[in-house]
Amino acid sequence: LGALVLMAFGFGAAHAFTPGHGKTLVAAYLVGERGTVRHALVLGLTTTLAHTGSVLVVAVVLQLVYGDRVPAVTEAV
Repeated sequence: LGALVLMAFGFGAAHAFTPGHGKTLVAAYLVGERGTVRHALVLGLTTTLAHTGSVLVVAVVLQLVYGDRVPAVTEAV
């Protein structure tokens, strides 16, 4: 379990450096508003919570819909 958590953390960190997820808008806001380090931290925390929260919601919904029955198309991948 510990190795999986570390792998998830590593993949998440790598994912954070890829384009998208509104990072350009956040950067533009910080530059345009002459944002402080505090602004950057609040925006980063908000983005992280929203992104992680949405993934968790999708996981819970899929668990409720499918339970332990994984669709065959998923198993084939």
